[in-house]
Amino acid sequence: MRARMTSFAISRAGAIAVARTNRRLRRALPTAAQIWLLLVGSVIVGIGAAITLSTGLGAGPFDVLLTGLSNRTGLPFAGALWACAGVLMLIAAGLGNRPGPGTIVAPMIIGPVVQVMLGPLAGIRPTGSLEVAHWMWLGTAQLIGVAMIGVGAGAMIVSGLGAGTGDLLAAATSSRLGRPTALIRTLLELAFLGIGLTLGGRAGVGTVLVAMTIGQSVAFGHRQVELLVAGLITPLTRLRQAVGRSVASLGADGKILEGAGGVNARFLRKTEHPLAHDVPQDLV
Repeated sequence: MRARMTSFAISRAGAIAVARTNRRLRRALPTAAQIWLLLVGSVIVGIGAAITLSTGLGAGPFDVLLTGLSNRTGLPFAGALWACAGVLMLIAAGLGNRPGPGTIVAPMIIGPVVQVMLGPLAGIRPTGSLEVAHWMWLGTAQLIGVAMIGVGAGAMIVSGLGAGTGDLLAAATSSRLGRPTALIRTLLELAFLGIGLTLGGRAGVGTVLVAMTIGQSVAFGHRQVELLVAGLITPLTRLRQAVGRSVASLGADGKILEGAGGVNARFLRKTEHPLAHDVPQDLV
């Protein structure tokens, strides 16, 4: 199970957009597990984004836009994120792409997490003269933030509860204009950066560092989370399969076989388990 990178990404939104979760795994995930992955992933992304903002080296393009909007309007970071995400979702919906539940919920979590974490993380950037060791520390902190974004984004992708706002708008615009989604996504990210700089957002060497590493970080985080979730789901799948086979082996015992066996057989067919062929066809 590998994340499939289809284009270069320069922001966390773009990196999330170019990774796709395994459909078979997503179908096998219980709804509670999907929600848990979305919530935990959003919190981790928020902490990672706060770290990249706190270093002062420059964050990713979308965060440059958010900080610029926050500085210009006086909105808190969470408010700026909600406003931008809301506008992007409305535009995408107008172009024919409706947001999923994860598209709406994720910004509602990430924004407050970033805002809360910015205070405690203010001490990351040392005061006074910045020596080589201090620059190395800031660069390390920036990479830690990018790594956390990768893990959190991986969990959000695996949840399968909806595309990110950037991906939603890129797909809708691509469909309307007949242009490649990768091209539209890159242009949107560059637009985020340009508008953010115009509004007073700060970019720097950290922005370049994010652009160079965020795609690989999200791909790696996605792959690891997917492997972990698959490892946890496999025992449950085997247990349900064993129950289904046991019920099926009872033979034609009336409604018990038809009800319980049918349910388990349909579950096995849905998850495409390798041993699903052992279930009688008439139970599906």
